[in-house]
Amino acid sequence: MSDSAPGGSSNAKAKLQMVLSRLLDGVSDDDLQKIQTEVDEMELRMQGDGHHDHDHPTAA
Repeated sequence: MSDSAPGGSSNAKAKLQMVLSRLLDGVSDDDLQKIQTEVDEMELRMQGDGHHDHDHPTAA
């Protein structure tokens, strides 16, 4: 299993969210939402897609 594999970003994102949820146990939902938005935007920039599509389906 490699995080650098195509389509592996959702797996890495899940790990990141797990770590964040442990670290930020005392953070409000509002702050978590801001962090999630920043993570999403960072991920889009890393993909180099150029378009900012926040309507894309997320794998549950």
